[in-house]
Amino acid sequence: MNIYFMEMKIKSQIIKVFVIFFFYAFPLYSQPVTTPENCKEILRTAMELFNAEKYGSAVHEFQKLREIAEQGSVFANEADYHIPVCYLEMGNQNGRSMLEAFIKISPESPRINSAYFRLGNADFDLKKYKQALASFKKIDRYTL
Repeated sequence: MNIYFMEMKIKSQIIKVFVIFFFYAFPLYSQPVTTPENCKEILRTAMELFNAEKYGSAVHEFQKLREIAEQGSVFANEADYHIPVCYLEMGNQNGRSMLEAFIKISPESPRINSAYFRLGNADFDLKKYKQALASFKKIDRYTL
């Protein structure tokens, strides 16, 4: 009889441990709360890395920002512009197609002239002068 109660006590202790673990571990896997302050902080960090030419780390931060930023927000637009620019700066030619996609998707973006400029510079660096000129001609010099 004594052994039976000991087994029950051990089982109840194991269950308690699992329940406690579940309640402490569960919040670790929840989605972060999105607030403008969170987005501002991530954008600030990403821009510091970008300006310091640490493009790989900057891409990571911009991707985090893109995941939590509301679609169509200034934060999402900044991330959508800077991710392909970082790839271009790292020499990854996928950045070019990503920047072209940004231009198609976001023609009203305040970053559109910068996107054309970066695209033109990338083509110029590859000695694709006609393509570079075409990109440069698309820049609206009156909004610079």
